[in-house]
Amino acid sequence: MNLLNVLIHLEQNDLFSFLLINIEIDEHENITTSLFVSPNHLIFLGNYTELKSAIFVSQLHLGDRIKYIYKNEIIAAKIQNIYLTIEAGYYALLVQSGTIIIDNKLVFYYTSVKIIM
Repeated sequence: MNLLNVLIHLEQNDLFSFLLINIEIDEHENITTSLFVSPNHLIFLGNYTELKSAIFVSQLHLGDRIKYIYKNEIIAAKIQNIYLTIEAGYYALLVQSGTIIIDNKLVFYYTSVKIIM
């Protein structure tokens, strides 16, 4: 379990872009959930047998599969819809490990990569 080390960002009043992503957890039982996250967060793609690379949430496409914890198992949940929303405020945590679970989704904590040449 990751322990919170530091709260590194806290913006309560400014407006920011977020993505609301609808995810199909179990296609046989028609169970869905939603993920609400910034476009710059990294999330793990995966299929039923392996964990694939982490990509920015803004690079997700309909039909992609992400790692999701359902009934104490890691499954490959399917992206159904992606909506852009504008919301007030956000916060960012710093933890010991870069991999965390938020609302049962396996995500990579680090959010932005800046390449300086």
